[in-house]
Amino acid sequence: MKTFENRRGLDEVLESLEKLGYKLNKHAYDDGSDWITGIKKDKNISFSTVSYWFGITDDTGKKLANHLSTELDDVDWYKEILNVFWH
Repeated sequence: MKTFENRRGLDEVLESLEKLGYKLNKHAYDDGSDWITGIKKDKNISFSTVSYWFGITDDTGKKLANHLSTELDDVDWYKEILNVFWH
């Protein structure tokens, strides 16, 4: 698992999510929360801009993973998401 060191800056995270096809929902963040959600056809990612902890759900709301899902370390889509947040 990637370590929680060398995290990317928020602007870089947001740009990376958009490049991967996520539409950003920053309404809560703009209202003072530290959470932003990236919405995509098959996955949604909600993450804390403070801790960079994240949760991933499918389009039905079923939990797929979070920032501690080490069992997914070798799964391409999960590695791609980890690379969004950390170097």
